[in-house]
Amino acid sequence: MINFIRDIDTERFIRMKFKLIIISALLSFSVLTCGCGKDAELTKYEEEVTAFIDSVGDIKLQMEEIDINSDSAIVDTLICLDQMQEQFYLLSEMDVPKEFASVESLADEASEYMTEAVAIYHEVFEADEYDAANADVAAQNYDRAMKRLSYISTLLQGELPEDENLIITEEEVLDFEPVTEE
Repeated sequence: MINFIRDIDTERFIRMKFKLIIISALLSFSVLTCGCGKDAELTKYEEEVTAFIDSVGDIKLQMEEIDINSDSAIVDTLICLDQMQEQFYLLSEMDVPKEFASVESLADEASEYMTEAVAIYHEVFEADEYDAANADVAAQNYDRAMKRLSYISTLLQGELPEDENLIITEEEVLDFEPVTEE
């Protein structure tokens, strides 16, 4: 079974690891929202996103420390992926303040893609025979989850994501509450 890990294309395994760029971008969200007369909902969301960032960062470090030549490499990788899936689920369940309403559906999609990726990785690594096609499908779902997380981090920084495959539609807001100092 350890041959499964060795047979994985090195580039795919590296792509599977969480990228520090995303964590750095999400940390910018904390800076963006701090100290500006926040309300309780925004404060709670900031704390939840910060906890998500910390947890995912810890999982990323665990994944980077896995020795792919060890007997426990597959089990250790699957445990990290399960933890990553749980964090993405928690992200999708967060109550998103209206200031970041566009993030909610992206978080749901990211969680769905991560759930699918982890399920397929379990199938691939727990099977008697390595299935490269399924491993590729798992990697694609993982990449889609990470792409949505990248979009989320960009939006939380107050910017619009740039991607040739992304269509952004702007809606006219007719019902809004102006921001006032208290």
